[in-house]
Amino acid sequence: MSEGTAADPTIELLCPACGYNVTGGTSNTCPECGAPIDREQLAKPSIPWAIATTPWQTLTGFVKTVLLVTFRDRRIWREAARPVSLSSARSFHLISVLLAWLSYATFVIVDFADAGGQTAQNAFGWLGEGTPAVALWCIATAAIFPWLYTLTLIPTYWMHGPHLPVHRQNRAIAIACYNAAWLAWVPVAATIFIGGYSVSQFGAWAAGRAKDWVVLCWWLEYAGFGIAMAGLLVAVVAAPLGFVFTALRAASVAGLRGTAGLITLALMLPVAAASLFALTVLLWPALFLFAFIVLHDPSP
Repeated sequence: MSEGTAADPTIELLCPACGYNVTGGTSNTCPECGAPIDREQLAKPSIPWAIATTPWQTLTGFVKTVLLVTFRDRRIWREAARPVSLSSARSFHLISVLLAWLSYATFVIVDFADAGGQTAQNAFGWLGEGTPAVALWCIATAAIFPWLYTLTLIPTYWMHGPHLPVHRQNRAIAIACYNAAWLAWVPVAATIFIGGYSVSQFGAWAAGRAKDWVVLCWWLEYAGFGIAMAGLLVAVVAAPLGFVFTALRAASVAGLRGTAGLITLALMLPVAAASLFALTVLLWPALFLFAFIVLHDPSP
């Protein structure tokens, strides 16, 4: 859903520096702040993901957009001065969530292949014999996807500024979808964790066999452990905190909410995360278990 083309005179153009409405003017400078304005370029989107037209551009555009949101989030919020494609933003959001979910799903698959679903048995074995632990684990894994998808869309509801026209709200909502770029770091973190864990295991294995290199083997073991922990911290701490911080800055830069609104958003995100987790990752397996017990109840 884009707002039109460069030749469309109905497109609202905003000064990238101060946000002043320069639609309909002819000057190459902003009458409010004096910043230079390229009206032809201002009427075109510039988010790398949104302007990609080939498979290679799509891949590189995704990476560039992730880096843009992560390290230069104020620049992407200046895109509110340009037309923004809501469909492109939604597809970016979906792919980011999918990458994060696949990282966890891969762990589940590897666990089944390596240990026969021992993690599932450890998680649900306390329910007693005959409990479909593997099925419950798979349902909980599947439920993580809608949990992440819904949770990362919550900040978009903070972009409905009552003082803004609908099309400017839509621009803010579309750009807010790009906050999900932080989830794209989860597979990177997972790769770092697996690499570090592998190095640590190799060091521990080699220490018992290469007596002349035992110091080096110990160094490999502890260095690998440190790398693995760094990857874990990125996935479970840095990425969630980065998403929250970017969401708050987005609402602030967009000027859609005051201090009270930002505080409410900051408090609501962890509450929403816990509530949605209960409604998906916990409730879905619980409903399945309830149905399983009812269907297998031997009493008449």
